[in-house]
Amino acid sequence: MKFYLAVDLGATSGRVILASVENAHLQMDTLHRFPTPLVKRDNGLFWDIDCICNEILEGLSKASGRKIESIGIDTWGVDFCGVRRDGSLIMPRAYRDPYTNAVPEEFFKKMPREELYRRTGIQIMNFNSVFQLYARMKSGELDEADKILFLPDALSYFLTGSMVCEYTILSTSALMNPSTRQFDDAILDVCGVSRDRFADIVLPGHTVGTLKKDIAGKCGLGEVRVVAVAGHDPASAVAAVPAKNDSFAYLSSGTWSLMGIETDEPVINETMAGLNFTNEGGATGNIRLLKNITGMWLLESCLRQWHDMGRDYSYQQITDMAYSSHNFTRFIDPDNPCFAAPESMLGAIDDFLEKTSQPAVQSDAEVVSLIFESLALKYRYVFDRLVGKIGFRPGVLHVIGGGSQNRILNQYTASALQVPVHAGPKEATAIGNAFIQASSSLSQMRRQLSRSVNVEVYVPQDTLIWNEAYERFRKILKI
Repeated sequence: MKFYLAVDLGATSGRVILASVENAHLQMDTLHRFPTPLVKRDNGLFWDIDCICNEILEGLSKASGRKIESIGIDTWGVDFCGVRRDGSLIMPRAYRDPYTNAVPEEFFKKMPREELYRRTGIQIMNFNSVFQLYARMKSGELDEADKILFLPDALSYFLTGSMVCEYTILSTSALMNPSTRQFDDAILDVCGVSRDRFADIVLPGHTVGTLKKDIAGKCGLGEVRVVAVAGHDPASAVAAVPAKNDSFAYLSSGTWSLMGIETDEPVINETMAGLNFTNEGGATGNIRLLKNITGMWLLESCLRQWHDMGRDYSYQQITDMAYSSHNFTRFIDPDNPCFAAPESMLGAIDDFLEKTSQPAVQSDAEVVSLIFESLALKYRYVFDRLVGKIGFRPGVLHVIGGGSQNRILNQYTASALQVPVHAGPKEATAIGNAFIQASSSLSQMRRQLSRSVNVEVYVPQDTLIWNEAYERFRKILKI
């Protein structure tokens, strides 16, 4: 049996997971969980990089006594660290910091929005690395930085002393040309930074180095290899899709949803720009063409409000509520800005229904029902736009991540899209991280996963009813 350590960091918490692989059988054991804390300073919000590094060491030390083959690290995208000449890390800004809110407009005066998308294929968001880099170079925050490393690469550097720039995490930055898979010099010029401030670009599977002797001694692991996995967590998750062929789409489902396909080359045109599709890197150097969609954030926000009102619901109760009110009476657009961060999600839903001349909800069950129905129909809308541009219809939608356990939404999604849904695995990110360390072939890895993980299949039902509902959904929401 071989053992691998997957360090999986989210924007609220992180985990160190021990993955064991034997005869295509996979077992995952969480050794250590920890928060990924923010530090508030006078000039903004920062990630407590020292605390995160210490927590990773704590997790690695819990694997002491086992023969570990390698270690891989994945994180959220866009954020980066400066590295001083003495090798110390400059505390990274957090993408949640609003310091870049007005930066895109300033940047676009030097490079128009359309040109930035044409050069990168990345959706425009105010916290993109390109806007963070522009702001920090202008303010002088990075003057003492000899090198700039994206977050998973900075953590690998902390462990090994070696620097790389992993392809998938770089692809989130809007600093890379997705056709050449290299930095775009014109964008770097606008930011006021030279290419030599960054490390060499490597693909997932590249060995960064081995644990430094002092680190290895602290953890009791020896000089274990550290591998650059797909450093952007959704890239590791998509690598863990247990697909048997290439004719599939994926939905990484959780608080937010990412729907897309894999392509050999980026798809960049005015239509994709208008739909805000993004071209991010995949585990083999390919492209993940995808769209971000609001996911279970809607229901999670309502559940918190109901809790404050003294009403708590179990998963089974939520399912029963959705089925009891399943009648396509009213719809919302999950991606409408009014649902991004309202003081009251229930109030935002009420306001949206009133503004669109739809009947008000009369019960919590009706709220649950309209959320699930609207999410499934919005998935259909994005899926149809995607299919219309790629020229083929995927034969299956793989739902991965925590949302893969949501049986009612999985069934609604299959019925709305009229394609089978294969749900699982839940722990896709950590699995992808570990399997990239263990395998040099993505197709081989996926075949192994298809034999070793449980996948639940949902087939379309009541398609005529869902088609009629979809037409009403589009008419009411004017999309």
